[in-house]
Amino acid sequence: NAEYMGPGVVSCTWGNCRIPIDKLKVSIEEVYNIVIHWRPNLFLTPQGAVGRDFVAGLTQLVELFTSGSVLQPIALMALMVAPALLLQKPSRSSTTGTHRRVLERRLETWKRAEFHDLLVEARAIQAHLPKQRFRGESQNVAMQKAFVRHMLTGNVSAATRCLSDLNRGKPLRLDDTFVDKDGTGKVVRDVLREKHPAAKPADESILLEKFDGAPEYHSVIFERLNGQLILSSLLRMRGNAAGPSGLDVQGWKHLLTKFRTQSADLCNRIADLGKLISQTVLPPGVLSSFLSARLLALDKNPGVRPIGIGEVLRRVVGKAAMSCIREDLQEVGGTVQMCLGQKAGIESAIHSLNDAFASEDCDAVLQIDATNAFNALNRQAAIHNIQLVCPALHTIVVNCYDQPSCLFVGGETMFSEEGSTQGDPVAMPMFGCGLIPLLLELVRACSVVQKWYADDGNAAGKIKELRKFWNVVSVRGPLYGYYPTKCCLTVKPGKLEEARAEFAGTGVSIDTTGNKLLGGVIGSEEFRREFIERKVGEFAADVDRLATIATVDPHCAYAGLVFGLACRWRFLARVVQGATDSFDSLEESVERFLCRLLERPSVMPVERRLLSLPVRDGWLGIPVPEDLQSQYANSRSICDPFVSLEGESMAVVREEQTHVAKLVAASSSRAAKAKKEEVYDQLDTQQYRLCLLNTEKGASAWLNCKPLSLHDTHLSKEEFRDAVCLRYGWLPKNLPSRCVCGSRFSTNHILSCPTGGFP
Repeated sequence: NAEYMGPGVVSCTWGNCRIPIDKLKVSIEEVYNIVIHWRPNLFLTPQGAVGRDFVAGLTQLVELFTSGSVLQPIALMALMVAPALLLQKPSRSSTTGTHRRVLERRLETWKRAEFHDLLVEARAIQAHLPKQRFRGESQNVAMQKAFVRHMLTGNVSAATRCLSDLNRGKPLRLDDTFVDKDGTGKVVRDVLREKHPAAKPADESILLEKFDGAPEYHSVIFERLNGQLILSSLLRMRGNAAGPSGLDVQGWKHLLTKFRTQSADLCNRIADLGKLISQTVLPPGVLSSFLSARLLALDKNPGVRPIGIGEVLRRVVGKAAMSCIREDLQEVGGTVQMCLGQKAGIESAIHSLNDAFASEDCDAVLQIDATNAFNALNRQAAIHNIQLVCPALHTIVVNCYDQPSCLFVGGETMFSEEGSTQGDPVAMPMFGCGLIPLLLELVRACSVVQKWYADDGNAAGKIKELRKFWNVVSVRGPLYGYYPTKCCLTVKPGKLEEARAEFAGTGVSIDTTGNKLLGGVIGSEEFRREFIERKVGEFAADVDRLATIATVDPHCAYAGLVFGLACRWRFLARVVQGATDSFDSLEESVERFLCRLLERPSVMPVERRLLSLPVRDGWLGIPVPEDLQSQYANSRSICDPFVSLEGESMAVVREEQTHVAKLVAASSSRAAKAKKEEVYDQLDTQQYRLCLLNTEKGASAWLNCKPLSLHDTHLSKEEFRDAVCLRYGWLPKNLPSRCVCGSRFSTNHILSCPTGGFP
């Protein structure tokens, strides 16, 4: 509550004291401008009364913002400052008890608004953090550590990338120089500024006018954004990177799950924040700290890849808000812009373009990519057009992108004035919807089959029509902030000369062999075979690297294969016909992996078939690659409604897809049941009984859990292998010959030993 203290002075209650609002605002801003450049060094909020008090304080700050109080302009900034000041880890070896005492003392200081004292303490801790040094580890050791680290935070995709991308770029400093693709030396700072251009006014010719049939919208659709949706959105988040506040995904999950009533209250207040941002255009500046991000520059060798890491709170709110308007976004994207949440959208695009290329009416396929696409999109035009093409998205886009946001890098501040922030759940919908007017221009200008996935444009048709397509993209695209580059044309052999004549001087590369297409392939049969062999070779190499990890951390290795690498095999089998015919070398790598995982000299054929059965049937669910043969037909069936119902609303397409998916699932279930019965016929009585025990409710839950450090679901090497041996009746290694009671030791005896307890 505010109180008048004299001419021009208004005070408010802060904790246990009253303080002038202007003084409080200045103090919070000064502290924020310092802590945003610190290294993350926070401890998990300790449970108990002090932890509940801390969570309640964060809840109150969010409520001060959503209620429109006099502290609204600084409430979110104080929310970002609080973890950096209150949760600074005193030392590398500090214990939970120490954290509890430290937090209790700091909370009292926070309530007295003595921010300077907290800043001095936290700054001293930051000054004495050990310097980050390159350990000189071998490439394989560094890869293994990175893989396990990502797996323990639930980021399976990042973990599997560690296996493939052994030459991952190291972070660069602003003053570092590098050699670009054109051979010229450049400074990192200059390149980052080039990749974040200044705002440009929108060209009036690309601004849509109101039209009949525009989508209707009412803000009531965001009322389903509640605390439960916030929590589920957070729990589904991958990765663990922290934004400028230093509070990472693990820290937020801890806050929103471990404090019962206080955690539920915080979830509900964050939901109120999400509804406010989605339904009401807020004053400029009040969301500045909410929208800020850390900026990293990674060495692409050659080139620089800018990586923005926004606040976890922004990502959670955006994820929950986008789930409320999923159907609206799908309706906007239709069957052309496939990045807006359509089920199997990217698979449908690959199948449609391959079908078009195979038809007699098609001469070639044109693939277009844009340079720096997400950072260059014209914001002013996108915001204006989104109000008409997807009004449900408009308010949150205005709040997040109408004003420049801060990017903190190397102690300096840059600004994001154009485009959308990659990593923000609102970014992809904004980009996809922002390009819709350009896609409509292309529909009117030429007769081609066009499929887009974000900035990746693809068109199939006659050479002359494709040239019209290119003309529109190259001339009109830059007005939207879409600058085409890295373009290629795959033509049929008899059309090569015509293609060269039509596209002369455009810079488009032309060939008759083929090219990669959105994770799939398009072109000649020979190129398709080469592509499959190259991909299978990469998959096999990834499994071999994973086998080295299986010797030291089998639980993470198992989860990485089942939840990560196997998904890549399945995707290739779904989008490239006949891919599974070349999976023999991959199966050999999988068998070597199983020997390392289970510490067995070899895996018998019957055991291999058993281990491929799903976890619900009592086994490990490690697929036999050749069993993925049905995936291509399944994918075509699920994607068929995009073609057969083209022109219909996405609601009709979704309904048909749901019906087809049920039929596919039923067929797959029958095939899996037949496979299981075939394998079970080869088992003896004891093995069959073990299989039945493993299918009982809850018996396989530990295998379905990812190894997460936050929830203590990670099993050590001995625990994982012993559990697998007991599960399948195998003898664990390193067992004593005799029990302490004198009897012969066995796994059955230890469960009924009269001495009691385990030896």
